[in-house]
Amino acid sequence: MYNVALDHVFLHVASAMRLEIWEENLPAFARVLRERGCPEGHCFGFIDGTMFTICRPTVGQEAMYNGWKRQHKVKYQCVVLPNFLIGDWFGPGAGRAHDSQVLADSNLVARLQGMRGRLDVELCVYGDPAYPVHDVLLRAPKGRMTNAMEAYATLMSHYRESVEWVFGKMGELWPFVTDVRRKTTGSRATSKEDCVAALLTNYHTCRYGGVANRYFDTLPPSMSEYRAMYHLQLDRLNSQ
Repeated sequence: MYNVALDHVFLHVASAMRLEIWEENLPAFARVLRERGCPEGHCFGFIDGTMFTICRPTVGQEAMYNGWKRQHKVKYQCVVLPNFLIGDWFGPGAGRAHDSQVLADSNLVARLQGMRGRLDVELCVYGDPAYPVHDVLLRAPKGRMTNAMEAYATLMSHYRESVEWVFGKMGELWPFVTDVRRKTTGSRATSKEDCVAALLTNYHTCRYGGVANRYFDTLPPSMSEYRAMYHLQLDRLNSQ
């Protein structure tokens, strides 16, 4: 029964956590951040990656081994919106993959450029220095910085913390995502569980809100409104 329920919810992951369902709302999200003092006037959300430790796999050990953490990992990419929802979720990626590689695999830059063109407005997300700079993706400065650059980076880091809040909430609600004893690839659908946990975190935020909703003074949709939004996207994908 558990696997049946898991498979059912997982069917909705690809459409429910995809930025395209929020396309018409992106300019309004940018306006919210701008009104809250964000120095990037066209920024509508924040991108970051997270990794979950897994047991040593029997197949593909090298791909999953992260030399920095010295553990086997799976990696995910997340874009968080001012309403504290995961607007875009991609993964799992190999633990050894750099954030820039996961970004390329997600095709997020091209998708953002397409949305910007359709809306005919400037849009961007903001990430940490690990990401490459694009016209639709800005990052924190690297290397020597002027006082102005340091002030900019410090201010933007306060807004970007919303991504960490989402990851923290996800771990609190669903402790199995960080329980390495359960994360045995090959015998459990661990990555499927991770993705379902991310979607259920969104539903929890729709029902109960979160810290970023107070920080940005922006409410998420109701659960029924959220479901209706991504079911439209699901219908479009099924019709293609």
